[in-house]
Amino acid sequence: MGNFKDIDSIAADFGLGNVDGVLFDLGVSNLQLRDRFRGFSFEYPSADLDMRISSRVQGIKAMDLVNVLRKDQLERLFLQVLDYSEAKKIAQRIIERRISRPFEKVADFLEVSKVARVSKRNNPSTRAFLALRIAVNSELENLEVALPKSFSILKKGGRLCVISFHSSEDRIVKNYFRSLVQKEKGFLVTKKVIRPTLSEVQKNKRSRSAKLRAVEKL
Repeated sequence: MGNFKDIDSIAADFGLGNVDGVLFDLGVSNLQLRDRFRGFSFEYPSADLDMRISSRVQGIKAMDLVNVLRKDQLERLFLQVLDYSEAKKIAQRIIERRISRPFEKVADFLEVSKVARVSKRNNPSTRAFLALRIAVNSELENLEVALPKSFSILKKGGRLCVISFHSSEDRIVKNYFRSLVQKEKGFLVTKKVIRPTLSEVQKNKRSRSAKLRAVEKL
């Protein structure tokens, strides 16, 4: 149907305006994560290092970024999710690794991406994969564009609700909602972020990092 950053034009195409509510679920679907050919997961090391959510309209793959970006650009990419020392370390590893051969497969990126501490809950490559996926799909930039557009199509009393899954997304949402309150254009429905209950996490482990925020249009 389209990218959520184009929600205003998509809504117009369907004759929608002054809507009661908009809900953004910013998570990647399980179908995409489990696709052994898309390169989203380190569980399929033989897959191409692709990570494009929509290969039909997107040209740049994850392998393109790690093969051509400068060290400082790679550091900024990984700083979206990793801390400073981790971002510098993985950027340096990428530069050194690609001298001998280019990145093509998930297994290639796994060689350099294990910068976090090993834990029972997360693979040490998890956040590096997340940062690369975010960059490939311009997820943060698209979110910054989509929020004001979605708010603009709400009627008075309409609500914009966003479920985010990592701190960079949540920070953008929180700051935008705060700006609406300061401009007296909206008020916070969720004074504090809403997190999943323990029982929900037990049923769906991927929900453990979810955060829900909502704002109502004045």
